[in-house]
Amino acid sequence: MKKLTLFILTSAFILTSCGGGGGGDSAPAPIYPSVSFSSGLSVDGGTAITVTPNISDPQSRITSRQWELSTSGGKEFGYSTTNTSVTFTAPKNQTDQTVTITFSYTYRLDGTTVTTGSGTATGQVTMKAVIPDTPANFAGNGLSQSANFSWDVSDGTASYHVYYSSDNSVTTSDPFVEIEGEDSSSTFLVRIPNDITEYWAISAVNSAGESQLSSSIDITTKS
Repeated sequence: MKKLTLFILTSAFILTSCGGGGGGDSAPAPIYPSVSFSSGLSVDGGTAITVTPNISDPQSRITSRQWELSTSGGKEFGYSTTNTSVTFTAPKNQTDQTVTITFSYTYRLDGTTVTTGSGTATGQVTMKAVIPDTPANFAGNGLSQSANFSWDVSDGTASYHVYYSSDNSVTTSDPFVEIEGEDSSSTFLVRIPNDITEYWAISAVNSAGESQLSSSIDITTKS
């Protein structure tokens, strides 16, 4: 019985010694942030979109963030950001355009902010061209063998088609004069016979298609 008792006490001592020498839990392994964007994003011109990348930062290591947007062409536009998203309204362009979104960030490599790493993620959004609005305030004035026309600019227009007809039912099947350039807002047409009344209407055109015709106006040239 003495030997048995000694054996049990010795075993207990060994187990206690092994379990009590750890000195506390070890630090968790570092998990560094990762950022990615979804693919296939698109937005119609004139429409707002909020883009939120997939940000994984389980140990809250990100210390700074920066957004940058750039386009291959088209119009300039503003945007607003938060820590996790960027919002902008796509301008109306003549053709489809691509905006590249760059998200740059720095993060802690250890328990302090002294040693840092950095990362960058990029995503793209296609800003799709949409059919322009019908030009507003189409007006004209008949002169001698000529006529003046004016209208309001329609965003995203590549060219304007000024149609004419001998009757009041102007359609896109009628002859037209093409005026190039989105910012064009007037034209002067010549070689129109005197004392003739014709009916005119205007549309706006880009790569997405052609707008509805404006209401027609009648113009009579003067002798």
